[in-house]
Amino acid sequence: MVHTSDRFAVWIAIGRIFSMLATFAMPLILTRCLTVADYGVFSQFFTLYTVLYAMFAVGIHTNLFFFYPNSSKDRQNECVSNTLLLLCLSGVIFGGIMFMPPVQNIVFGESVLSEYSVWVIICVALAVPMNIVAPLFSVMEDRFGAIMYPALVAVGRIMVVVVIAVLFHNIVWIMVGMVAFQLVVLGFSVFYSLHTHKFVINKSFIKAQLSYSLPFGLAVALQLLSNYFDKIVSVTLLTPTEYAIYSVAFLSIPGVNQLYDSLAQMNIINMSKCYQAGEYDRIGELYRSFVQKTLSFSAPLIMAVALFAEEIIGFLFNEDYSGAAVYFRIYSLTFLVTMFGAGTILRSVNKTKLSLLAFVCACAVGLPLTYFLISSYNIDGAILSAVINIVMPRFIQMGLEIKVTKQSLLSYLPWKNISMILGYAIVFLIPLIIVKWFYKPMLVVDIALSIAYVFVVYYCFIKKNIFIVSHDTIQLAMAKLKSKILRKNK
Repeated sequence: MVHTSDRFAVWIAIGRIFSMLATFAMPLILTRCLTVADYGVFSQFFTLYTVLYAMFAVGIHTNLFFFYPNSSKDRQNECVSNTLLLLCLSGVIFGGIMFMPPVQNIVFGESVLSEYSVWVIICVALAVPMNIVAPLFSVMEDRFGAIMYPALVAVGRIMVVVVIAVLFHNIVWIMVGMVAFQLVVLGFSVFYSLHTHKFVINKSFIKAQLSYSLPFGLAVALQLLSNYFDKIVSVTLLTPTEYAIYSVAFLSIPGVNQLYDSLAQMNIINMSKCYQAGEYDRIGELYRSFVQKTLSFSAPLIMAVALFAEEIIGFLFNEDYSGAAVYFRIYSLTFLVTMFGAGTILRSVNKTKLSLLAFVCACAVGLPLTYFLISSYNIDGAILSAVINIVMPRFIQMGLEIKVTKQSLLSYLPWKNISMILGYAIVFLIPLIIVKWFYKPMLVVDIALSIAYVFVVYYCFIKKNIFIVSHDTIQLAMAKLKSKILRKNK
């Protein structure tokens, strides 16, 4: 069995890191160009845009990971063509639904953002078809596209938003610019799909694609709703100024999500191949290796960021946003739960209906609880509900995966390696906590301590052979580098 290499996952991660850096830069610039209230309105717009264009795709594009890799060229053409058509139809249908007054009232209420609802809906509808491009680069193992596409989209978006904000200081013009940008991205999505594949619609195959993708897509939609419901509800319950402070708390940690998503994509493809080849025991091995890789890379970074949350927020934003630091710390720690990759096995073995069940159960509890917490406790209630909605469905999915794979809780996860990873990360963090508590060093010292901490922990992981890159691989790379240097010196 030939598996998709982790090396290609690195290419995907590089592209996503570039994309993240561009996206990360946007609030840093906008908080200096716009008032706190105006930035709050833009954050509301960007949150709805980000959530809805992914939800409205209803997971249709995910069928590429399952059907494309082992198919004939003709079947691949049908797979891509059907997917593109379905995504375009989905954007039109859901966009039309969003224009209905009762739906607009539910989503926007009487918030300031309701004045700009038309632009939000058009932008979201145009964005839905672009969901096809990233998975298409992955299944085709297009390195250039995997690196450049996410970066170019993110950089293009931030350039449009920032240039308009600097020149006009006007929310309406920013939204008009976003619509124009999405038209360009839509054109590229259609062009690339049809340039690399013949446009051949197979109506009978559509049923199989929807049978796979819709249950998972609805699960993804519920996952997004669960993860972002606090932010969606906050659009109507918090003022723009409160929302601006709350939105700052949800900064991504550079590299963590991007590497996780890249490894997850490759691992899903590999586990799907094992499932289709009948190598069921191999699925568990791949999953445990995946968890070890994601945790070993992310745990030290997450803990360092959580420790220095106040310093990070104070450095990146002005004093108007200082209240976001405690929420940023709490949110950062939830990434540890995400790194377990709950639901990836269910996707790989075509049990996406169980993912849907997990999020139905989680939403049944989480959504009314979220509304209650935010309406009663404002921002404090919002961050508490965010944590609950992130953690709860993932634990349910993990329970279902244990049942599907007929494993015990002990054999499902690499507990020994998890214990070592978290143990080293926590033990080496204690000196930093003491230094911060008693000495309150300058920012440059905090940065130096964080870097030293991360590298020391990574070194321990490498020595114990529990790092994302194996000890033998690093030794081989070092030997090759040394050999090249010696040849050059001769």
